Amino acid sequence: MDLEGLSTFVLLAEHGSGAQVAKLQGLSQAAVSQRISRVEAAYGIRLFIRLGEGMVLTDEGTLLLPEAKRILREVVNLGVSVTRGIRNERKRTKIVIDRSMRGDRMARHLRNLEAFEVMRVMPHTRWENSLLAGEVDLALQASCGQALEIEGLCRFELRLEPGATLAWNPESFPLPPTVGLANLLREALIIPSDKLIPGFDRFFDLVGARSLVPCDLVTIGVDSENDAREACLHGVGVLFFPGNAMKRLRLGSARLESRVAMEFAMPRAYALSLYVKSAEDRPWVLQVVRDFVNRGARAAGKARSVDDSFH
Repeated sequence: MDLEGLSTFVLLAEHGSGAQVAKLQGLSQAAVSQRISRVEAAYGIRLFIRLGEGMVLTDEGTLLLPEAKRILREVVNLGVSVTRGIRNERKRTKIVIDRSMRGDRMARHLRNLEAFEVMRVMPHTRWENSLLAGEVDLALQASCGQALEIEGLCRFELRLEPGATLAWNPESFPLPPTVGLANLLREALIIPSDKLIPGFDRFFDLVGARSLVPCDLVTIGVDSENDAREACLHGVGVLFFPGNAMKRLRLGSARLESRVAMEFAMPRAYALSLYVKSAEDRPWVLQVVRDFVNRGARAAGKARSVDDSFH
């Protein structure tokens, strides 16, 4: 059975654009067309017709779509069950980590430990679905503003930072050290995409609604903190990230001007949270949760207990 072809067929049915499917799957448009042709040849039917710039399912394609989804879902469930069983036998914990620079460092560290398997959050995927389905055991994710509270998951806040950091290269932006916030926000801003720090879009809309940001402001959204760091260092714009981005992005050693603002207005600007299923009962996974939470508590100077959070 051509599982690759079926997965491409399902995506093309959902998005209607060969170019978008090619981007999602990391393929050329020619490869997308070849996969669709293979499925059509295997079943002896035509799956799509072109309508304007998009692709629309034929009647035969419409009939095949739910069956293709069912087959792919069963294959995924089988794979999840098998790999979870192997992890249980070896008492290993699989964790999905966001694509921050802190996440990069943590992923490198954990990959050197026998007790862990590491997966990174990928664009266009929902890590919470992977966690709820049992594909992974833990998720480490940053957020801006109110962190996600998801039914069926427990969230442990490991780090909380107020305010927002603005940083800029003084050679590209010769602004006085005492420049006001309103003037800083009139330069091109390097901001995190909502994929990188969920919730930032809502925060940025709120800032705009308060007339702090001009309606014609140029913003440069980035999907990784490395990209944000490089853009700031090269003078592309003024970096505008929630929390203490100077420390997280390791900008302190660079010759940059910086300012932390809105600490009182944004007491929960940046949060780093660990998520685990509420029904989790495997002792080695729970011990990993305790270790993470205890390290976060020590860093914050607080005492924490995790056991009452599970049921």
